[in-house]
Amino acid sequence: MAGGWFHSGDLAVTNPDGYIKIQDRSKDIIISGGENISSIEIENTIAKHSSVSLAAVVAKPDEKWGETPCAFVELIKDKPATEKEIIDFCRETLAGFKLPKKVVFCDLPKTSTGKIQKFELRKKAKELNWFFNMSKISIDLIWKLNKGEMSPGKYSNQHEIIWMCMDVY
Repeated sequence: MAGGWFHSGDLAVTNPDGYIKIQDRSKDIIISGGENISSIEIENTIAKHSSVSLAAVVAKPDEKWGETPCAFVELIKDKPATEKEIIDFCRETLAGFKLPKKVVFCDLPKTSTGKIQKFELRKKAKELNWFFNMSKISIDLIWKLNKGEMSPGKYSNQHEIIWMCMDVY
C-alpha cells in the first residue's frame, strides 16, 4: 500500500460509466523507439487468426529500437501458418510499429492452472536475440575467412574460430 492504493502492476482505465477496464500489466508494456505498445492488443489480434490456438507477446531486445514485439504462437492442430502470414494478418489492423518483428511457433509454457508463463517467454526472446547476434558474427567471420581477410592461425578450421568467438561473446 502506498498512499492508500494497492499497487498490483495492472494498467487500467476508467470508462465514463464508471467501469474499470484492465489494459495490460506494466511489466508487459513494450517500449519500442519511445512508443508504448500493449502486448495484449497484439495478442488479441493474433488470436483472431484462423490457425491460432493461443498467442503471447513479449519484448525482444533490439539494438535500434530498444525493444520490439516478439510473438509466441500455438497453432491449431493441422492448421499451419507461417511467420509472414501472422505478421501480414496483424498488418491489417495494427500500426506498423506494433507488428511483431519475430513470430515463434511453439507450445507455450503454462502453469498447472493454464496461465502462460511470460517470464519463460521473455528468457526465450533474449536467447533468440543472442542467437541472432551470434549468427551475424559467425557469418561475418566466415565471410572474412573466405575472402582471405583473416587467417585461421593456430585454429584448424573456421568452425573452431566461430566457437571460440561464441565462448568469448
